[in-house]
Amino acid sequence: MKTKTLLFLFIFISSGLFAQQRGLKPVSIKIKGKQVKLYEQSHALLIGNSNYTNGWNNLPGVREDIKEVKEALEKNDFNVIVKQNLTKTQTDKAFSDFIKKYGDNENNRLLFYCAGHGYTVKSKYGGEVGYLVSIDAPNPNKDKAEFQAKSIEMSQIEIYAERIDSKHAIFFFDACFAGSIFAMRDPVPAIISYKTKKPVRQFITSGSANETVPDKSIFREQFVIALTSNNADANKDGYMTGTELGKFLQDNVVNYSYENQHPQYGKIRNKFLDKGDFVFLINKKNTDYTNEEPKTGGLKKGKTVYKYGDISINTEIGGKIYLDDKYMGTIEENTSDNILEKQLTGSHTYKIVGTDETKTGNITVYENQTAYIEIKSKNDDFTVTEAGLNIKMRRIKGGTFTMGSNDSNADSDETPHTVTVSNFAIMKYEVTIEQYMKFVNATNSNYPEWLESGSQYNIKTGTDDYYKKHVDDYSKPIVGVSWHNAVAYAKWLSKKTGKNWRLPTEAEWEYAAKGGENYKYAGSDNIESIAWYSGNSDSGTHPVGQKSPNGYGLYDMTGNVREWCQDVYTSDFYSESKNATNPIYEESGSNRVIRGGSWDGHSEYCRSANRSNRTPSNSDDNIGFRLAETN
Repeated sequence: MKTKTLLFLFIFISSGLFAQQRGLKPVSIKIKGKQVKLYEQSHALLIGNSNYTNGWNNLPGVREDIKEVKEALEKNDFNVIVKQNLTKTQTDKAFSDFIKKYGDNENNRLLFYCAGHGYTVKSKYGGEVGYLVSIDAPNPNKDKAEFQAKSIEMSQIEIYAERIDSKHAIFFFDACFAGSIFAMRDPVPAIISYKTKKPVRQFITSGSANETVPDKSIFREQFVIALTSNNADANKDGYMTGTELGKFLQDNVVNYSYENQHPQYGKIRNKFLDKGDFVFLINKKNTDYTNEEPKTGGLKKGKTVYKYGDISINTEIGGKIYLDDKYMGTIEENTSDNILEKQLTGSHTYKIVGTDETKTGNITVYENQTAYIEIKSKNDDFTVTEAGLNIKMRRIKGGTFTMGSNDSNADSDETPHTVTVSNFAIMKYEVTIEQYMKFVNATNSNYPEWLESGSQYNIKTGTDDYYKKHVDDYSKPIVGVSWHNAVAYAKWLSKKTGKNWRLPTEAEWEYAAKGGENYKYAGSDNIESIAWYSGNSDSGTHPVGQKSPNGYGLYDMTGNVREWCQDVYTSDFYSESKNATNPIYEESGSNRVIRGGSWDGHSEYCRSANRSNRTPSNSDDNIGFRLAETN
C-alpha cells in the first residue's frame, strides 16, 4: 500500500573539533542556575525516496518534505546530510557510514530522516513485519521474496539503533507499517536533569499498519511546527522531549488527517536503552526561567529600531511578533486594507503559531533578547487554521490587466479588453478531497450529487477504475462537484471561519492565473512544467501542488481539474465589460463559467484565457474548484 515519508531522527552526542561549523556547536542547558553541557555535536542524515523504478507510485512530495525538514533542523544547529533515491544496499551503506563517522561518541546528537513508501507483510503464522521500501523493490503481491530481499526490515532499524554508542537517539518514520521493536505510549518521564543522563532509543511513526499516508505529509508539517515553535513543550520548561514531541504529533496528525492517521510513539524494548528522553532546546537564550521582571529590549524591523514600550508599526495587513528567531504570535488588530498605525504598548491580542489559541497580554522581551515585527505585504501567503482547517492562501493585490487573448487558438469569446480587479485572496491549491470531505462529514449534507447511491462518481461505491484515477489519494483535487456543491462548501467555510468565502469571479480567476505575467499558460509557455493535461496526466488527476507555480505562487491554475467561477456564462460579456471594475455577469443564462483546463484537456483548452462553461448541476470528473476570500 502507498504510505509515504519515512522519517528517522537519531540524535547522538560526540566531540567537536570545528565548533564554529553548523552541527559542531555544543548545546548547553541551565539546571538550577548551573550550566550543564547536553550535546557536543548535532548531525542529521536525511534519506528521501521519491522516484521508484519497480511498480510503486512515485512520491514527488518527499522532495519538499526533505527540504523543509532540512531547513528546520539547520535552524536547530544540526549538520544535515541528504541522500536521495536509494536501493537497499545504498541505504545500508548510508546508515553504516553515518553511524561510523558520528555515532561512536557518547556526546553526539545525530538525526536520520528517511522518506518514502512503507509496507507491512503478514506472515502465514499471523505475525506482521514492517518494511521500508527501497526504490527498486517490487510489488510484494507479485514477488514477496524479492520484495523482502530489497526492502529494509524493521528489525534492521533495531540493529542500527543498538550499534550506536551515542546516549540519545530518536527515530521518526513518516510511514504506516507494523513494528514490534518499541513499546507505544510510554508515560511522561522524570525531570529534565534525569532525562539528560540516561540512554534512550525512541521511535515515532506517522500512523499504524494498514493506514494510508498522503504524499503531502501532515506528519512532516506538524514536525516542522514543533521544531520551530514552543507548541510541543507541554510543561513549558523550555525543552521539548521526545515524549512530548510524540504526543504533540499524535494529537495533531490525528486531528488534521480527520482520524485517517494515528501516529504511534515509544521507546525500544531494551532495558538498557529505555530510561532517558531525547531533548530539544526550545529557547536557546533564556533556558533558565526565573521570576524576575522582564527587562527592556529592542524592537526592530530592518534598520528601524524602536524602544520597547513605545513602538509604532505601519502595516497594511498585520505583523508577526518574534523574540530572537522564535515566532511568538501575530498581531490581530491590524486587519484593515488601509495603512494604519497601531501603538503596541500595553495589552494586545495575538495568536500562537500553529494553533487556534488566542491570548491577550503584554509583549515580553527578556534581557539579551531582540524583538522585531515582520510586516506582511500584499500578495503574501497566509494559512487559515480556524476550526482545525489548514488552507493555504495567497493575497493578491488588485490592478488593471488585459483580459482575454488574441492567440491563434483563441475563440471568438476571448476578445482582449481591459478590466480592473480589487484586492482579494485566493486558495493556493485546488480544494482537495481531504478538505471537501470534512465539509461532507460535518454537515451530513447531500452534497455532492456524486456521493448519492448509484452515482457513477460515488467515492464509496464507485468503480475501481474511477477510484484509481481520482480517489486513491486524498491530496488530489475534489472532482464531480457541481457549481451548487462549490457554493455550498463556500457557505459552510464562511460560517466556520467568519470570513467571506466565495467562488472567484471570472475576471479575478484570469487575473490570478496570469500571475502578473504574459504567458500562454498559468506561469509558463511550456505546459509540461506547470500542468497535468492530456499529454502527461496518465488519464487521471494528481495531488495538488506537484507542478511549478505561476507568478503569484498559485498551483494548478492550468490543468489537473477545471475550476468553477461565480459568473453566469455569456459569449458576448467581454464586449460589455471593457474598462469595467470588478466585472461579473450574474443575469440571464443557464450555464456557469469554468476555467483552467484539466487532466483530460488538450493544451489549447488549458490556456489562461480559454473560456468554457457547464450547467450548474454538472458534476464531471474533470471539474473542481478553488475559493476566493475577501473581508
